[in-house]
Amino acid sequence: MLDPKTIDGLDGAMGDLNNAIEALPDGPLKRQLTQRFNRMRRVRDHLEDEAECREARSPLPYILFGFGLAIALVIAWKTRPSCR
Repeated sequence: MLDPKTIDGLDGAMGDLNNAIEALPDGPLKRQLTQRFNRMRRVRDHLEDEAECREARSPLPYILFGFGLAIALVIAWKTRPSCR
């Protein structure tokens, strides 16, 4: 799916980012950046997963509903009392 060089580059950048975060003094900024880094790591862990294919839905029910609605509107329009 993705080029292995891209994944390797991303892993290297994430390693550098983690080292930079770890070098920060303890505090709210480090805690916030650590949480964001962990979310990014979870996303990275699933990059190479295969996407699940969903079964394609048939457009036939939508088309039939549209025709039925159009016919109902035409019948309602034709049977309305005339404004005389």
